[in-house]
Amino acid sequence: MIMVYYGKCMSIVLKSKIDTFVLLRLDCGMKLVPSDTFFQTMIATQKAVFPLYPNQTYATTFYSMCGQMHDASPNINATFSIGELGDTGLVKLANYLGENYIQNMPGQHALWAYTDQADFDELKFHGADSLSIEATKKILYHLDLETKLTPKLLVTSAEESNDISINRYFMYTGLGLLLILLSTVVVLIVSRPKNDNPIAQHRTKAKMKDGIKLILLIAILSAVFDSCKEGGKNVSNPIQISQDTKAEKSKSSEVIVLNEKNYFDNLEKGSEINLDDYLKNREFSSTLPLTKIITNELNEEYLIIRYFSGTFHCCVITEILSKENMSGKYNLISSISEDGDSYPIKYPFNFYNRHNYFYSCYACMKSMDCKYSLSFKQTLKANKIVTSVVGSKEEYAKCLMNYLSKNYIPELNDEKQDNGEREVILNAVEKLYWAEMDIAKIFNIYSECANDFSDKPELWIEILNQIGMEDSIVSKQH
Repeated sequence: MIMVYYGKCMSIVLKSKIDTFVLLRLDCGMKLVPSDTFFQTMIATQKAVFPLYPNQTYATTFYSMCGQMHDASPNINATFSIGELGDTGLVKLANYLGENYIQNMPGQHALWAYTDQADFDELKFHGADSLSIEATKKILYHLDLETKLTPKLLVTSAEESNDISINRYFMYTGLGLLLILLSTVVVLIVSRPKNDNPIAQHRTKAKMKDGIKLILLIAILSAVFDSCKEGGKNVSNPIQISQDTKAEKSKSSEVIVLNEKNYFDNLEKGSEINLDDYLKNREFSSTLPLTKIITNELNEEYLIIRYFSGTFHCCVITEILSKENMSGKYNLISSISEDGDSYPIKYPFNFYNRHNYFYSCYACMKSMDCKYSLSFKQTLKANKIVTSVVGSKEEYAKCLMNYLSKNYIPELNDEKQDNGEREVILNAVEKLYWAEMDIAKIFNIYSECANDFSDKPELWIEILNQIGMEDSIVSKQH
């Protein structure tokens, strides 16, 4: 079995021995050094902030990837310490993977291509195929990282061609001679003297025929020169095509303004790209992204694009772009990444990205089994996503109370996992928080209804961190 470690695969346990609250930060590109050199050094691929309360213990997981292809993959018994920050290229690569949600196989292979100079044959052993390797190359080309997958990244070379290359000055010279000869023949015809001598007339006609043949020959050569100039490679005077010229030749007239640099397009922030090219760059396995035009009640137009960004069911990205009234150009206002495969675009949206594998094994999943659903509907207005709640948050809160009262939350096993109970609590708390229920009220439900288990206080802190409320003061120990 091939073992590939990437994703939220590293656990960290922090213990405070001071009376002050601190926030600890883990930067992308930080090396995690194993105590046993038999295992690989891991590389942090997502920035993380860990809230550590006075005299408390805090445990969580974070994203990382293997950094030494030929060493053993870590197991649950392996221990690591925080090492030094990687070199400039490694930090640039790790930050890009984190910022663009590339926590997947193409991202891992890009890291190995840089750290181990792995080629395609080596990466095939770890699951790479002709499709995934192209996604890996896109990452490396975008970041200007030279590896065995991108060996000619910094080398400019002329491609071999069977076409004839003609210098443009030869063509201009031929056209000039043709013009001179034409002028000469015309002058001779107009100014030739009358001569009744048959022999002289015959000689004159012969000269004119020779001149006409010469003109035709030069015209043919000029046409050949012109054809070669169009089809061949003008090495001495290469023609530079601007991005604007490319856009004009495309089938679509729609233009997208990039709000950030990304590895799909390899263009800087603020650049403009034609819609056809934008969609083509996001093609996966010969399948172009899904698109849908939406016009809301304010007559505002939005373009929705949905595409698959990686392999192994991760991830689907939905982009929402607004159309400017004056210029007609599209601007990205939101990009949403979801687990799973692509699905049809429907409006209004129903975005809710469930947390998976939260202290839970891959095959473990539980549900709260609540007959009252709590969902969210998103609409577009004034270039913003407006979320409304569908369902009763009070009834859903009763379901959480019932679940916590009737289900025993077990201690974490040796692999720091349960059977999915903590994941149920996290997703329920987040839904109630999205429904604008007071966080103190949610904490009271958790505190009073859940049984006592050793990481109960730390779990609440981690839940706040996951839902974006790590600075909340409602985190007192039960």
